[in-house]
Amino acid sequence: MSKKRRKKNVPSSQHSGSGKAQKKDGFSLPEVSETRNPAPITVGERVVTFVELAVVCVIWLIAAFRFFPIKEMVGTFAIGIVYFIGVFSMYVVRAALEARRRYGKRDRKRIFYYSQMVKGDQKWSLYISLSFFAASIFLRWIVPSPNFNMVGIDIATSFYLGYIWTAKYKGEEPLPYEYMETVFLILTTFTNYIVYFFGR
Repeated sequence: MSKKRRKKNVPSSQHSGSGKAQKKDGFSLPEVSETRNPAPITVGERVVTFVELAVVCVIWLIAAFRFFPIKEMVGTFAIGIVYFIGVFSMYVVRAALEARRRYGKRDRKRIFYYSQMVKGDQKWSLYISLSFFAASIFLRWIVPSPNFNMVGIDIATSFYLGYIWTAKYKGEEPLPYEYMETVFLILTTFTNYIVYFFGR
């Protein structure tokens, strides 16, 4: 009888507390209803991506002409900030457009869900990244980069291009609008030469 009473006297808060702890420990994606046949990409959506690309490239070139000739840590930091904000904004624009096209709405929950559904091919991404980085090293060896040390940007560009070119939605559909990152990142590769020849 004493054993049964002990079992019955266990506080219910302990059971509920352990259940809450399990929920907190686990990670689950938000529930999102996805359309079976997403609408095709519209002209308006492509215009948005071209505007995004143009704005990011203009801001990048303004920052490059301002900070590339400066051989100081402040200039390097500013260039890095502009670079990563530009790449990140393109990623968010794509996620927002695709969230609305696939899920019907463009909010934070659906944008986050879409970003989690995008998966890169690690093997091919690494091959492309290393190949592009080797090409950039060869380019810098033939034509040394004036003023600004581009090694950090070359590394980031190589690996992000490898990811963008191999990433697929749910491992099946290639990412749309990848020309945004492709044009911008290739521009960053040659920016130092542009600043050197046209910034005099």
